[in-house]
Amino acid sequence: LLKPPEVGQLILPFAVLFSGIFTFWRLNRTSELYVMRAAGLSALQFTLPLIFAAFCIGLIATTVINPISSVLLAKFEKMEDRYIKKTGNLISVTKNGVWLRQNNPDGGYSLLNAAKLNTQRWTLKDIILIEFDDDNNFIRRIEAQNGKLETSAWVLERGDIYTQTPIATPFEVMNIKTDLTPQDILDTFSTVENVSFWKIPEFIKTLKETGFSTERLEVHYQSLIARPFFFAAMILLAATVSLRPSRQGGTTKMVILGVAIGFLLFFTDSMLKAFGISEKIPIFLSAWTPTIVSILLGGSVLLQQEEG
Repeated sequence: LLKPPEVGQLILPFAVLFSGIFTFWRLNRTSELYVMRAAGLSALQFTLPLIFAAFCIGLIATTVINPISSVLLAKFEKMEDRYIKKTGNLISVTKNGVWLRQNNPDGGYSLLNAAKLNTQRWTLKDIILIEFDDDNNFIRRIEAQNGKLETSAWVLERGDIYTQTPIATPFEVMNIKTDLTPQDILDTFSTVENVSFWKIPEFIKTLKETGFSTERLEVHYQSLIARPFFFAAMILLAATVSLRPSRQGGTTKMVILGVAIGFLLFFTDSMLKAFGISEKIPIFLSAWTPTIVSILLGGSVLLQQEEG
């Protein structure tokens, strides 16, 4: 029940394109387009209301549906981790740095906070680790200047251990067992869909300050901004393949061609996003190229049909 809004956002561009094709096809089949043209309306004039409607749908999808979906998806992932994966590991990033929660092998759990995290070497700075037992009773607090995530352990360097006594016990090196891996941490931030559109700019800033890569989130943010224009471009493409006069024949082939172009466009969109995330091309181009190309292609074909 928590997943449909996320799935709906994936289906919505297809719904806009197919509904646009179907609408123009019905208007064409019932000769209503001939009537509008005879009344002096250009193709752009009777297409503009549908373009505006698609733009509004995209605007609502970005500003309303996406924030709701992000909240539900985050709750879904927490429930999945608790009841299905049963790892007990939680990872988040705040203005105070990286926060990690892990289950201890001997029982209880630990909370680890680090001001900085280098995801290239997996080193941490200014670490605070607090251990609790299964009844949430405090066991000890460990502060360390530096640390590193190695196989099955956090290696903490140059710090102090605080227990029930006010006197700290210094140490040079300490190993804390963990079942977390670098991939577990990266996977946590690879799901950009659980971040609300309104919170993305602040989250990008926080990730940069902490040391995480933000390319995936930046591409996702630009794609959300481009979504209303992308939906409008879908109507332009639908018009180019559906406004052919039925008496000339070949309408079915044009509609099939429009569906094929739509699938090709969505595939290209995913590919360009991957290029943007891997920094092969600029982030702006990876997110906006499908929209810009669709608008230029649909607009040019529509104008040619109008002149013809």
